[in-house]
Amino acid sequence: MFDHGDRSFRHWFDGQAMLHRFGFAGGQVSYANRVLDTAASRSLLDKGRIGCAEFATDACGSLFGRFFTRFVRKPSPNASVNVTRLAGQPVAITEVPLAVAFDPDTLDTVGVVGYDDDLGGALTTAHPHADPDTGDLVNYVVRFGRRSRYQVYRQPAGAAARTLVGTVEAERPGYLHSFAVTRRYAILMIFPLVVNPLSFLLRGRPFIDNYRWRPELGTRIAVLDLRTGALVGEHEAPPCFAFHHINAFDDGEDVVVDVCAFPDAEVVRALFLDRLRAGGGVPMALPTR
Repeated sequence: MFDHGDRSFRHWFDGQAMLHRFGFAGGQVSYANRVLDTAASRSLLDKGRIGCAEFATDACGSLFGRFFTRFVRKPSPNASVNVTRLAGQPVAITEVPLAVAFDPDTLDTVGVVGYDDDLGGALTTAHPHADPDTGDLVNYVVRFGRRSRYQVYRQPAGAAARTLVGTVEAERPGYLHSFAVTRRYAILMIFPLVVNPLSFLLRGRPFIDNYRWRPELGTRIAVLDLRTGALVGEHEAPPCFAFHHINAFDDGEDVVVDVCAFPDAEVVRALFLDRLRAGGGVPMALPTR
């Protein structure tokens, strides 16, 4: 849901989440959908206003209020990216560290699912991986600061608590939509679309508008051992950008990572709704090893 009345979001990633359910039985297919019932979607539908800051659309309010709405007090519960299970419940998830539980039969929204731990942070990915040996969910959460930290964690199936595995520090954290795992490692490709965390407070811009393309930084590849938490490899590749990883695997002492890579981050701008609605083209990613 991108529009309501005279209110419109700015970016494809800002659309309010809709769940889709397909059923297969007796040679028939059934279908149902429902907008996820959150404070963000209710504000738009019931009040006609954008009440929560999204990826590229700001909420109403003061500069101080906008910053804390996004990162401290009330992150947007618009869980529009993925579905998975947390603590045994089906949930919809997004790039802030909260999950919205729903009933898989009726698609009724149940409520926000919390984490039973003190692993804080402002951003995560909506693409956790299942450890191929243990079944644990593996993901990370970013804690912004003078030196920001990507905190890689495990979450056992059925558990509400996350356990820190290890951290990767970054003076200028990059925007990562996903990451990769092998049986031994978590691999973070930190593309040079980076931010000074103070920008969120000082500039008063929507989230992604604070990031800058800095190709001179190259692409940083950090390899973290999932057993010990040690940072075992730091590598630099030419500048590129990607939303999604394709695969990663151990090949003897080597680690192979495949991504859907763009030469730069122009695709982020191409997905603004005014460009899409005007018929603007979208760059194509190339499988890159």
